[in-house]
Amino acid sequence: GVCVWALEQHWAFDPADTTTWTAATAVLGHVQAVGRHTHALLRGAAEADECEGAGAGPEHELVAALQLRVSALLTQGALCMCFALSRFDQAQQALEAARAIQQSLLPPGGVACGGGACSLQRG
Repeated sequence: GVCVWALEQHWAFDPADTTTWTAATAVLGHVQAVGRHTHALLRGAAEADECEGAGAGPEHELVAALQLRVSALLTQGALCMCFALSRFDQAQQALEAARAIQQSLLPPGGVACGGGACSLQRG
């Protein structure tokens, strides 16, 4: 969660402002790494649910809360790859990863992140 927050704080890519491109490309590797780790966590959580029976523990809440944030970062990263680097194949992979993260199932009943900060549910 902290890594995603840090990336969100430092991410400043604007396709219409070329002065933001250099800084954004410097953190693209981090965006991709967070995407890979989140996708692996979601796969692991799904496998654990299949083996142990579904349950919405704290680790499920964390992973589910990250789905939207990481998918958004990957999507913005894909834009950066296209505009700033002309890496269209890598951008497509990032978009596919964002889609896979979004299509991952949330724990039964969704997530409520205390204090009304977030409430995610698939319906």
